[in-house]
Amino acid sequence: QEHLDPIKVDLNFENAETGKVEELMFDPAPCCHAPYISTKPTPTGDQIMLWETAVMATVVREMPKGGSNMLDWVMLQQGPRDTFKLRNVFVGGYWSGRLGLYGKEEKPSGGNPRLFAQQGGWMATKKQLIDMQLSHCGDKDFFPPFEGTTRSHYKDDGLFMNNVEFWSGGYSLFTSGSHGDSPGCNMQRVISLNPKHFPWHFLYHTSNNKQHRVTRERRVKANNFMGQINTVVKAAKKAKL
Repeated sequence: QEHLDPIKVDLNFENAETGKVEELMFDPAPCCHAPYISTKPTPTGDQIMLWETAVMATVVREMPKGGSNMLDWVMLQQGPRDTFKLRNVFVGGYWSGRLGLYGKEEKPSGGNPRLFAQQGGWMATKKQLIDMQLSHCGDKDFFPPFEGTTRSHYKDDGLFMNNVEFWSGGYSLFTSGSHGDSPGCNMQRVISLNPKHFPWHFLYHTSNNKQHRVTRERRVKANNFMGQINTVVKAAKKAKL
């Protein structure tokens, strides 16, 4: 990583159970210790590279306590949503730019393709899938076949104007749709910022080619990213006081 955003990398985390501060690095084992498919089977946390994201796009929020308390502080990921439809349900948070380190730069738009960090896949339970179809995703147009629906948003059985990344990357979940007139699900993606949970949100890119294709200024080390987000969380905690 050649360029580091002007936010400090802070890898000192407070243990919520003991109250003690401990230095923690990004744990590469959950995503990236892949001895059978990787040229570097056991990389360190400082060797994991991300792209299509940056701390400038980071928005953090403390979740309400109750239930399992599995989610404490979380990151709310970017996405090109229909903000009008979400005006009463959209959950906001503390943007990294509030630290004042980006000068007059404004908060990036949700549709910036270099910052919304599409996922490498997604999973849902049977109950969740049915709920998406009936309650959350446009005109009940989440499941195929698409051609017989009231409004055929996804023409050619979902392949018109939509590539592999649209479907495997879950664009239909977190965007307002495939292109303008489509329904989309407008869901918000939430990532746990507990340093022991955070690495489990990452997947290994098995083609292992982005270090050659992505320009250096777009590369982000996972270790740096985790430490910079920690700085944003600490600033958000102070802002609450």
